[in-house]
Amino acid sequence: MLIQSSIMSCRVSFLFLVIAMLVGTISLSSPRVALAITVETQDETTTDTYGAKYETEPQYRFGGGFGYASPTGPFQDFVEHGFGFAGFGEYRLDPHGIFSLRGSLGILQYGSETIKTPLISGRIMADITTSNNILWMGFGPRLAWNAGAVRPYGDVGIGFSYFYTESDIKGSNNNESFAESTNFDDTTFAWHVGGGLQIPITGGETPISIYLSSQYIGNGDLRYLNEGSIQDQPDGSITFEPIESEGNLMLYQVGVLVGGW
Repeated sequence: MLIQSSIMSCRVSFLFLVIAMLVGTISLSSPRVALAITVETQDETTTDTYGAKYETEPQYRFGGGFGYASPTGPFQDFVEHGFGFAGFGEYRLDPHGIFSLRGSLGILQYGSETIKTPLISGRIMADITTSNNILWMGFGPRLAWNAGAVRPYGDVGIGFSYFYTESDIKGSNNNESFAESTNFDDTTFAWHVGGGLQIPITGGETPISIYLSSQYIGNGDLRYLNEGSIQDQPDGSITFEPIESEGNLMLYQVGVLVGGW
């Protein structure tokens, strides 16, 4: 019941954020509604106190950072946490960057194990490392307040998540693998809702900001492996039984945003 309540709360938040974005879009397009931001006008370019310039033409900007994943619901019964990184790009839809489109791509590792095995008659040893990973991608609208020293934002989106477990082998004194194999994988539709804070640290033509964010990623039902799922047999074969559950998680990120508005 608690899990269903949490999921329902996230879906309600998702719906309200979408409605807010639609209302904002209609407001910006209406000649009777004005959105006021304290700025200094310089011909066709507007500059805020941190030097971020709002051009009349749309602009791109990019960012990326490190992430920590905390599983929720049934997923947390099988996975403790995950670590990884993500990158994203944004396309501004209005002069002040209140509305933009955002595409993101990231990878998380939620478990790994390494075993040593003789490669040739026990005289040459090798390391076999098995890792459990999530590759995810999302695309959707972003709503932000781009003024002041701390700038809040929210975003929603849809995409997919690719869960896969792979193994590679390398020499015990060599960091480069010379063989690898995917042991199991599954793909699922994914959606996300989240928000964060953007903190400008430099201005100029290419402003730089630090961002802090949190996202709920709904991955739905799928099959996956975790640490210890693969069992090595005496005859050299392997056996495993995939776990089947929801793969939802909270993703917390810290990173750098470069360029734009």
